[in-house]
Amino acid sequence: MKSNKNNTDSQMTTTPETIINVTRGPVVSGGYDKVKRYNWKPLGPTGEFVMIAKDELHIDHSYQRDKIREDRINEIASNWDWVLCGALSISERDGQWFVIDGQHRKIAADKRSDVKLLPCMVFPLDSRQKEAGAFVCLNSQKSSVAGIDRFKAMIVAGDRSAIGLQELLNSTGHRASAKSSSKGVSCILCLWKLFKRNEKQLRHIWPLLADMCSASAIVDALVRGIWGCEIKANEQEFSLTQPPFRATLIQAGGMVLTAEIRREISIVGHGGERIEVAAVLKWINRQRLGAKYKLSM
Repeated sequence: MKSNKNNTDSQMTTTPETIINVTRGPVVSGGYDKVKRYNWKPLGPTGEFVMIAKDELHIDHSYQRDKIREDRINEIASNWDWVLCGALSISERDGQWFVIDGQHRKIAADKRSDVKLLPCMVFPLDSRQKEAGAFVCLNSQKSSVAGIDRFKAMIVAGDRSAIGLQELLNSTGHRASAKSSSKGVSCILCLWKLFKRNEKQLRHIWPLLADMCSASAIVDALVRGIWGCEIKANEQEFSLTQPPFRATLIQAGGMVLTAEIRREISIVGHGGERIEVAAVLKWINRQRLGAKYKLSM
C-alpha cells in the first residue's frame, strides 16, 4: 500500500545530525546507542495499516478464546465508537487475514449493518504458531487501568455517577486515592458500581461506613457486606443506620467487621458478595440485640 504523505514532507531539510540520529536508532544525551549497548532485541516485522472488510477477517479458534463475552460484544455493538475501536492486530497468513487481537470488536462489528470496514494493523506472520505467540504476548503485556485513574477520567468525561460519588466522598472528608487510608478511598470502582446500582441506598449508608472507619480504611468487602446487609434489614423494616444497629457497628469499627468477613471467607473457601453479607449478618446476630432485631439471610 502507498501511504499518504503530508505536503510539508518535501519542504523538510536534513542535517548531518538528523541523518546520524535516524541511522543509529535511539541516541540519548550521552551519545551512545542503547540498542547496541544493552543488546536489546532486534525489531520484528513492521505492520501495515489497512482498512479491511469485516467479512474477510477470520478468527482461528485453535488459540483464540472459545468463550466470548456476549454482554461485552453487545455493549461494543450498541455503543460503537471508532475512537474506542482503534486498530485490530491482524496476521496475514496463506492469503487470508486472521484476528490476533480484537475478536470482540470484530464480532461486534458483524452485528452492525453500518460498519463495513475495520481499521487493522496487518503483520506478515506466516504461521499459526507465530500468531498464537503474538496473542499470548499481547495479552500478557496488557494491564488494566487503575481504579483511581479510571475514576479521574470519568470525572473529566462528565460521568454523572462519578461526579455524584466524588461529592459524596467530599461530604465526609474522604477522597479517591490509589492507597487506602482513613480518608483515602481506594475501593472507588466498587463504590461507583454501587452508586450506579442504587444511588439513594449508597448515600443512605455512606455516613455509617464513614463513622465505622473513622480510624481505618474503607475496603470493598466491608462496603458490599454493609450494603447487602442493609437490604436484608430493610426487608424486615429495619435499617443499620438506626438504633440499635448503628451504635453497635460504629463501636465495633470497620476493622472488626472486615476481619469477620475474612474469617467467613476462609471457612467457606471462597469470597463474593453473598459471603460478605452473610459474615456481617452473622456478626450482628451474635451481638444480643434482642430477638426482635435478629436478621435473616
